[in-house]
Amino acid sequence: MKINITDIAKENLDKVLEASGKEYFKLVPGSRSCCDIIFTLVASDKSEKDKVFENGSYKFLIEEDLDGIYDKIDVDYITEGFTKGFSIVAK
Repeated sequence: MKINITDIAKENLDKVLEASGKEYFKLVPGSRSCCDIIFTLVASDKSEKDKVFENGSYKFLIEEDLDGIYDKIDVDYITEGFTKGFSIVAK
């Protein structure tokens, strides 16, 4: 799986890593519809059931049973009005 990260997302990922002291980001599945899974992103430690994907110095975890469902994950950081946070789009 390929993970694309925008420059603004990288800036904010660095801040999260520094504040958390963690090495990984976990793509956590949230709500599910018939066709898609909505992911959230959290600083995390690696468990035995996680698969690691890297983009440069960034390490992302996803549960083994979700590996292979998506080919690409786009990570962005949005700031629209009062909304700020990571946007995760799985394709």
